[in-house]
Amino acid sequence: LEESTTALEVDGSVTAYTSDGTAVSVVSIPIKVAPGRSQVDLNKDKASIRLLLPSTEYENVNLGVYTLGTNATGYYILYNATNPSDYINTNSTNTSIQTFVSALWSTAPSSPEAYVIILKPMNNNTVLEYGEKAIILIHFDGDGVKSYQSFTVEVRPPEGAPLTVERTIPASLPSSGSFDLG
Repeated sequence: LEESTTALEVDGSVTAYTSDGTAVSVVSIPIKVAPGRSQVDLNKDKASIRLLLPSTEYENVNLGVYTLGTNATGYYILYNATNPSDYINTNSTNTSIQTFVSALWSTAPSSPEAYVIILKPMNNNTVLEYGEKAIILIHFDGDGVKSYQSFTVEVRPPEGAPLTVERTIPASLPSSGSFDLG
């Protein structure tokens, strides 16, 4: 029974980001541990994130896990969950997609990449525990995903069935910023 049910579930709306209104460059998927489960290790060596795009697929785009914290001035810090002394200062008090994207990527990647950010960590590790909240932040390659195109994300935890999230980009995109994909 444990192998046939998913250990994760979507916890809210999937959010997309466009910088120019022609394509989606980033998506954010909120996740949590499913009821009946206590924890899921999202370490890149244990949980894979598979991405299916209209013309290609990527077997594992998971680059790692960060936990969210704050520094003495109230700015958010992204702590590398496998090495907490390695961190990224966002220089922001905002938890928007744009803040995280700017902190994690200085330029668009040449192929899709993903990070898991545990937003409400009970401890600073790669394990998402019951009661913690996280987002999967996926940055598509330079072309992004255009209107009417679909993408599928499969999160494959070490135990249990994969969490599958499929969305279609709407016909009309805002000129820039974040919007809800449902």
